[in-house]
Amino acid sequence: MFLFGQVWSISSVQEMQTDLETIMKINAAGEMMQCSTAMDILFVMDSSYSVGKGGFERSLHYVLKLCEALDVSTVRVGVILFGSTPKLEISLDSYKSKEELKKKMKKIHYRGGSTQTGLALKFVLRKGFSGGRNSTVPRVVILLSDGKSQGAVQLAASELKLSGVTLFGVGVRYPRWEELRKLASSPSDSYVFFAEHFSDAVNGLFTTLTTSSVCTAVPSGCKVESYPCVQKTLETPCQNGGTCISEGLEKYRCECPAGYGSDPNCAPILSFDCSVDVLFLLEGSSKLTLEGFLHFKSFLKRFMQAVLSSDTPVKMGLSQYGNDVKIEAKIGDHRDPVKLIQAVEGLEYRGGQAKAGNALHYVTRHGFQSTPVFADIQDDLPRVVVLLTGTPSVDPVIEPAKYARDREIFIIGVAPEEMRAEINNITGNPQRTIKYQSPDRLSAKIPELRAKICSVDNQGCLGQALDLVFVLDASSGVGKDNFVHLQDFVRSTSVQFDINRDVAQMGLVVYGRRPVTVFDLDKYDSGSAVLKAVGDAAFLGGKASTGSALLHVLSQSLTVGKGARPGVNKAVVVLTDGTGVEDAAVPAQKIRDSGVSVFVIGIGDIHQEVLFRIVGSEDHMISVPSYDALKYSEDVLVQMVCSDVKKPVNLCSPNPCMNDGICVLLKGSYRCECHGRKGPHCETRSREKPSRGDLPKPAGLRRRQQKSEKELLQRYREHRGRHVSPTQHR
Repeated sequence: MFLFGQVWSISSVQEMQTDLETIMKINAAGEMMQCSTAMDILFVMDSSYSVGKGGFERSLHYVLKLCEALDVSTVRVGVILFGSTPKLEISLDSYKSKEELKKKMKKIHYRGGSTQTGLALKFVLRKGFSGGRNSTVPRVVILLSDGKSQGAVQLAASELKLSGVTLFGVGVRYPRWEELRKLASSPSDSYVFFAEHFSDAVNGLFTTLTTSSVCTAVPSGCKVESYPCVQKTLETPCQNGGTCISEGLEKYRCECPAGYGSDPNCAPILSFDCSVDVLFLLEGSSKLTLEGFLHFKSFLKRFMQAVLSSDTPVKMGLSQYGNDVKIEAKIGDHRDPVKLIQAVEGLEYRGGQAKAGNALHYVTRHGFQSTPVFADIQDDLPRVVVLLTGTPSVDPVIEPAKYARDREIFIIGVAPEEMRAEINNITGNPQRTIKYQSPDRLSAKIPELRAKICSVDNQGCLGQALDLVFVLDASSGVGKDNFVHLQDFVRSTSVQFDINRDVAQMGLVVYGRRPVTVFDLDKYDSGSAVLKAVGDAAFLGGKASTGSALLHVLSQSLTVGKGARPGVNKAVVVLTDGTGVEDAAVPAQKIRDSGVSVFVIGIGDIHQEVLFRIVGSEDHMISVPSYDALKYSEDVLVQMVCSDVKKPVNLCSPNPCMNDGICVLLKGSYRCECHGRKGPHCETRSREKPSRGDLPKPAGLRRRQQKSEKELLQRYREHRGRHVSPTQHR
């Protein structure tokens, strides 16, 4: 038995286990598929250069997550990898448990090479479903590829389907639709999916596959049933030994053991439901005193006792600073909560001066070292430093803190009330600051610290596909010094997004009288590259024209040719002081009409109605009193943007077809109808000659033909004049 939920919008399977509201949403979104029939599934994965390592790694992680929804006692899974040549990585009978299957999958590596899809399908034909069962067991092939095969594929696909295999085609990155439709089972609209709106592997890369389609492809043994308690995708929703009791098709309740009855799902109240790497940085200076240090240790022990369990997804480390810094326990060294708490108990007071700046710089470079999920892939979890301090730093902290934040490290500061200004400068955001009146009352801050750590995991659209364009006012009205504040804002905000080819892309446009593209959406594939490029943006000066900048964004930045991805949510963020926005309303409306969200941040004394005309909604506008206060709006903007990227996407809006091509929506995909052009997006000029001679000719050719005809007529008259007799003239 296995189950597929039609809609997965949760950041992890663990979250789905603990959230009653989530389960009800899933049930409301669509009925769960329950398939009791045995099944053999082969994932045929494209590992070629055209897909790329990033796309491949996320595909692999998706397959891994999908397999978690399978009952491997009845459903067998195999994996074939192909580039230039195919290779059987996992046969259908090579494992005995789900854990063993997952271990084997984690050992699969990207190979590169050309895209020989035909050879891969012939390999399946020749080798069959290695380790599979007899022909009475339904067989399914799920091909994950960009469809850009460099060899013949249709014959092999036809033979495979004739043999009784159900074949799905999943388009990766910028797929070649016609090839995928020819490969897949019929009708192709039901067996070909568009997978370009990548979310991260936790959410499920190819969300279109987590529907009932795989199940309904099997000819027998499937039925639709809502089944809220025993769900293979969700496990039991009741935690800590609680018993799940069904109450109708869509309701249930949990009978909880002693100590857990206050939560509907028997969850401990303060348990972590987020995945982050946390490094605690404790002050141990002489000025703090031994008593203050012991208060910090006591607070940290109580915090860990309240929030940690054996299956907590958070990895923690310990460090202490005075004159220098010491990593007391590396991130992930102690996965057992008891041992981690023992490490806290073993911390020894060091004394010395409170050099927080030096400590922040050190832990940024050396504090986050942990074992990745895959052997060749680094963990991509949010990194958090929790700074526990009681006295002002004796060395500068602003630059070291900025150094950390620029490297995608979130800082949460726990400090006394009188250190408010310093700790705000360190965290870069008052929302990441926890203030206390006295050290002996720190334990009351445990719920707040837990919430702030997990809010970091929710910051940004980590795993959410997004094309984001920032538009910065670089006119004389802003000035060079204030333009630096705008750059810093974009840099700090960008670290809250997962920047790469498959998830979040970022572009930047600056404008004075005329707009200038600093970099297009597809220019950079890493957060560090974006940080540098934003810092290199030039100040323009001149009079501002926000309308011209928005028209430039619509006609240039948001096009497929400049890196915009069809089927991916798009957002434009304008930062302005309000001068030169008189011409912005109509261009902004055009952008919104094309399905792109527009946000505006107004700085200084700017009327709300001016901002409203640009964005059309109060939920998309932010006002800040000064450029210095701009940094406090980072999280507000990110939350606004991230709530929008979850909305449904129209694949034809904005139009992905270039050169006046017409976008035609299909089931789960689209195609471009081109006129005088060719290519998936009408990007190249067609060289085919017209089949009829009476078709309109280019204007230049018509002029040359008319000139040639006049010259011939003149020559004929001259020739006739020389050979006609005088009597004929008379």
